[in-house]
Parts: sequence; structure tokens; C-alpha cells
Amino acid sequence: MKICVLPIDSRPCTYDFVRYLADIAGLDVVMPPIAHMGGLLVPSDFSVISRWLFDNAVDCDALVISVEQLIYGGLIASRKNGIDLREAQERLKALVGLKQANPELKILAFTVLMRTTVSTLSIESVAWWEAVGEYSKYVHLGDEQKVQELAAKIPADVLSEFLAVRERNHEVNKRCVELVHEGVIDFLPILQEDCGEYGMHKAEQVRLTELIEKYDIEHKVSLHNGTDEAATELMARAATSSPAPIAVKWLGYNADFVALFEDRPFKQNLMSHLRTVNMYEDAAADIVLFIYVPKTTQGDFCTLGDEIPITGYCQDDVDGFAVEIADAIAQGKKCYLLDISFANGGDAELLKCLAQRIDIGQLHGYSAWNTACNALGTILSQIVMSGGKNDNNNRNFTYGRILDDVIYQGIVRKCLNRRLIAQGLDPWMITDLGAADEILQAEFAAAQPIIDEIMPDCPPFAAKWRWSRTFEIEISINDAGGA
Repeated sequence: MKICVLPIDSRPCTYDFVRYLADIAGLDVVMPPIAHMGGLLVPSDFSVISRWLFDNAVDCDALVISVEQLIYGGLIASRKNGIDLREAQERLKALVGLKQANPELKILAFTVLMRTTVSTLSIESVAWWEAVGEYSKYVHLGDEQKVQELAAKIPADVLSEFLAVRERNHEVNKRCVELVHEGVIDFLPILQEDCGEYGMHKAEQVRLTELIEKYDIEHKVSLHNGTDEAATELMARAATSSPAPIAVKWLGYNADFVALFEDRPFKQNLMSHLRTVNMYEDAAADIVLFIYVPKTTQGDFCTLGDEIPITGYCQDDVDGFAVEIADAIAQGKKCYLLDISFANGGDAELLKCLAQRIDIGQLHGYSAWNTACNALGTILSQIVMSGGKNDNNNRNFTYGRILDDVIYQGIVRKCLNRRLIAQGLDPWMITDLGAADEILQAEFAAAQPIIDEIMPDCPPFAAKWRWSRTFEIEISINDAGGA
């Protein structure tokens, strides 16, 4: 099978993960060269991307495509007024052309229901990120006084662009649903980007759901929290021919929690994501997904200060969770660990306990990055693409996830941000990557004892910048052993 994939942008989590997981499965996957994909502030060129698509999708079995990349040039660009609705809808016609050129081509597209606030592209913009998020919340709640108070605090150009972009993107999402009805798109997840329980996104969800029900295409369209994981999930769906079973084991007592940056109980998102990757729950399955949930509410590594993060569980609880995983591995189960006790990072304490009982390389997969559904989609994709095997490629992907999700996001990033700010550099828009890289390498060196404790057999790796911000970095495993 040959699959053509157009990711949402060029970040490691959206671009590199596709390639790594395809290698694990031995899939023939083609993607645009990373130079075509744009960057943090520069969107990709539609003429280049569309030409690449028509050149490469013509002989493919399936096309996995980001609507935001196709139309706007990336996720960040989709939150800006770069193009108007007429041009956006014109660009979307490329999907019709691709289907006409190859009628047997399965098009699995994903589109984003815009987050409830603006992008954070500098330290100063954090204030507008918070204010616009509150504005969206009180519009939904109908509190006109709060809406007016917040509108007076937000720069007029910031607020007007936010509202105009919401309206444009909603119309594009409606057109995508129509393309499913018309048979152009075969499957369409609508991904609810960062949000909360209340916000302007709720009314948009209702209107989209009504349209989906009108066309009777609920089996072809899903609407759940997430975004960055969509390309790997749809690649996994394209690569499967029949539904596969999975056992789900909860580590903790709060499976009904609502995660940060999401708007529904995590269990609902789990069911929808399982359907997306063509999996179903079966308690007797050999593949087991352990889900480590917060005891009460979900914490956020990104906003923690110097305090040691705690999940609310006592040491006996954490030890018990580690024993449960180790026992399942001893029984021959193929075990994957999803850590969503925190947003934006994994809990090193659980992995330390687990490393006392097993070789971490015995885990078939691990994920703990960004939002709960970002992490969920990544681990489900790894489950599908690894097919229950744990070869060198799969182990290296797991090592990379631990280095990124636990060591970088959970430990290094916080120290890195503090040192950058002390040197007058902005973690959201780094102007001196040379100086930033020195700090990055020093902080990874300082974290080496923790790496050795969790993964004494971890292969050599490199930490590099992809975009000029600390929100994400590129982790590459330098393992000459290969797979």
C-alpha cells in the first residue's frame, strides 16, 4: 500500500512522527520535502503544495491530508487573516480535482475547529491569549457585561481578526462536511483544537453536528478533541483492513476527568479516537493500553514553577501502578503506557518506579506530550503501526517519546525557559538559537542522571531546534543498529 500524507505543518510531532511510524509498519509513505512545509511564521506556498499533491497522489491508494495545510499553509497560519473565504473555498477544490484524477483514491482529510483563543507568538502575546480565551467563554455564557469589559482590554485588531478567522474557518469546515456527503472525502475527523468547557466553539460544534446528521454521515465524520495527532491516526486507519481489539487498563481513580484544553470527559474522546484508528475495546486482548490519569484535576508541566510536580497519588499508589504494568508484561501482554496525569509532559516518578521492575525497552510504546488527546492519538497510532511487535524501530520511537515527553517537556523545558528569560530571550520567539542551543544541551546534560535511571540502555540521541521556540524540539535517536 502506498499512502500520500500532507501533514498540518513541519513540527517534529506532526511531520517526523509520520515518517517514524511508517518505518515501524514498513509502509510506503510519501510526504512533501520539509522545505515545502513552511515554518513558524512563514506558511507554505499553495502552488508548491498543490503541485506536489497532484504529482504524488495520482498513484497512491490513500491520501491523508490536512485541510489547514492545504488551504492556509499550516496550523498557525490558519489562525490569521492571510486569505479570504472565497480563496479558501477555491483552494479546497483541489480535493475534488485529486478525486477526479484518481477515482479509487481514498481521501482521509482532517480539519480543525479553531481554538478558543489566539496564537502565542511572544511573551507579550500571552496576555491576549488569556483575554481572548475569557472573551470566548463569556460570549458562550451570554454575560454581556464581561464580554464588553474584555473587549475593551483586547487590542481591536487582535479581536477583529480572531472573530473574522473563526467565521471563515467555520464555513470551510461546513464545506468539508459537504465534501464527505458528495463522496469526495471518504473520512473526516473534525478536530476541536485547544478549548475549555465553555466557549464560542460550542455553537459551531452544534451547527456542524446538525449538518452531519442532515446528511446521515455520522459514520464518516467524527468530532473530538485533538489536532496534532490526526495525520498519524489517519495513516494508521488507512493501513488497517479490519477493526482490531485492545484492552484498556486505568491507572488511577478518575477515568471520567475532563483534561485541560479539552471540553468533554476523556472517556468520550477515547471512544472516538479508537473508532478513528479502527480499534475497539476487548478486555481479553493481548495488546494492553495502560492509561495513567490524574487523581483529581489534570496538572500542567508548562505552568509549574520550581516545585516538584505531584499527581496527588502517594508513593504506594505509584508503586502499585508500576507493579500492575510489570505483571502484565510478565504475563506476555504487549503493553503501552499513556501518561495523561499532566498536560505538556510525563511523570518521571512513575517511570522511575517502573524501571526498577522492568527494562523500559519492554514497553511497546509510551506517550505523554501536549494535550491528553495529542498523547492519546500518538500512542494509538503506535499501537496500530507496530502491530504488536517491539523491534528496534519501535523501541527507538518509544525512547524518543520518553526523552521528549518526560525529560524535555517535564524537566528540561522549565529550566530552559527560565534561563532564556534571564538572558533576555523570549521562549516563544527565540532570536539567538546559538545561545539557546548551548542552554538546551547543558540542561539535557544536567538531566542525564534521570535518563540513566529510567533508560540505562537508551541509545545516543540528539536534541535540536526545529522552530524558534521552546514549545517543541526535535529528538532524534542515533542508533547505528537499525531495525
